[in-house]
Amino acid sequence: EYGAEAFLSIPQLLLPWVMKQLKDQPSASTEFSIGTNFQNRSEYLRQFFNLSSRFQWLSRNWQVTNVVEPIAITYVRMPRMSDRFREAYMNDSINPILKASYEEQLIVRSAYNISYSNVLSNELPPRIPFRIRAGIEVAGYLPRLATMMGVTHKNASGREVLFGIPYSEYVKTDFDFAPAYRFDDKHTLAGHIAIGFAYPYGNSIVLPFEKRYYGGGANSIRGWSTRSLGPGTYNNDSLGYDFANKTGDIKLDMSVEFRRKLTSLFELAAFIDAGNVWTIKNYKSQPGGYFTWNSFYKELAAAYGLGVRLDLNFLLLRVDLGMKAHNPALSQGKRWTIFKPEFRRDFAFHFAIGYPF
Repeated sequence: EYGAEAFLSIPQLLLPWVMKQLKDQPSASTEFSIGTNFQNRSEYLRQFFNLSSRFQWLSRNWQVTNVVEPIAITYVRMPRMSDRFREAYMNDSINPILKASYEEQLIVRSAYNISYSNVLSNELPPRIPFRIRAGIEVAGYLPRLATMMGVTHKNASGREVLFGIPYSEYVKTDFDFAPAYRFDDKHTLAGHIAIGFAYPYGNSIVLPFEKRYYGGGANSIRGWSTRSLGPGTYNNDSLGYDFANKTGDIKLDMSVEFRRKLTSLFELAAFIDAGNVWTIKNYKSQPGGYFTWNSFYKELAAAYGLGVRLDLNFLLLRVDLGMKAHNPALSQGKRWTIFKPEFRRDFAFHFAIGYPF
């Protein structure tokens, strides 16, 4: 994966109607960016072209961060794909849902994100420091206005297209809470819960692939590698690779981690993670992935493990070793792998920068 971005930041809010004390405060900024990104895999070449704008300001003694993205535009195209990928995913008779998520599309979105931390930069951290983040993202309302005005037309698949490109419509919201308890300078118990929900509607039968949630990885359920968990109990061993189906519209991540400082450089950690992703609709190509209130708690994946951190002050390097404890992809009666682990199947190794939460 590679790309380039040009970025302009202006140290005030370029909004004439906001209060002067908000416009001129040191934390306020207006930002513009333009960029491109290429994902070059053996299965395909996927290209992204982005334009975005952003307003950012801090409040309550720099503890609250507000970020507004009034408009961001992404054009996605995939000029190359392998025959194997085309046969497995880009075929209406086999996998119409995944085909729709990978098609060329235009994403026109707006978003608002807010975060709060009770840690003050000029004071010692409190006994129970915590961070709360929440956000909402809406895509497609501007192209929908163009449709209402008769500017767009339908393509052969029945989707409205603008400038010859189908546009996406969805709403997505996220909540993230990460508290910690400091026993002393060397011992900390940290927790984390993240909830995400996204719903495609109108011109979209499924979210764009990059907007869907995935489970596993260094910042999720660490007994699984990235994009290898879920959704729900979904499991398809007939495909040699299945990362495209390992996505969902609902996410739940929960973690608790005990951290022990050995020296100023090294830190040990022991952790327990739980969670999964699910689909909001009962897609035929992802059997077992559909979210239901009476069964989702039985489909929670669980993992445990140990980690080592190297704190260089300006950078924290992290290595985690996770093992599966409860694997919802296995058949009933075999899911508690904590009792009979298989090292190759139930082990995941992660290298990352920064704490997981």
